[in-house]
Amino acid sequence: MKWLLTIIPIILIADQYTKWLIRQKIALYEKIVVIDGFFNLTHVQNAGAAFGLFSDMDKSFRVPFFYSISLIAFVILIYLFINTSPQEWRMRGILTLITGGALGNVTDRILFGSVTDFIQVYYKSFSWPSFNVADSCITVGVILLFIEMIFFNKEQIMINNTGETSNEVSDNAAVLTEDSL
Repeated sequence: MKWLLTIIPIILIADQYTKWLIRQKIALYEKIVVIDGFFNLTHVQNAGAAFGLFSDMDKSFRVPFFYSISLIAFVILIYLFINTSPQEWRMRGILTLITGGALGNVTDRILFGSVTDFIQVYYKSFSWPSFNVADSCITVGVILLFIEMIFFNKEQIMINNTGETSNEVSDNAAVLTEDSL
């Protein structure tokens, strides 16, 4: 729980403070060139999901839909965190990043009805959709989750010749635990 109580408030404060600054200092749709040809600060309000998906959806459906999805995601993330061993510090860190980012964006939805995005990365005619600190935390968390699952997860499910699944590492760990008692 230490991760949740320490890191999530830091993410939430950083996210909400940067969004507040953008709303105060940059007019809607205005952009400030930071690195010409690569990086702008811009003020965009995103009523949809990631990359503006579903922003054209009727508000009477969109708002309850996003609140429901956010609540379900939050419950799942907390459940996963609680059921992750304290020794699995990488996984706890990953879940904390994703949870902090999700809370940052849902805070915007509750307070303003949309999410403030302001980081715009582009090169020539290619432009990535604008994003914010919360989006960055979610993205980094998801990338780290894939890396964790592919390279570091010791409890990979193996399929034996009969097609049955087994968890060899976990089964061996249980035997070692029983033998050590």
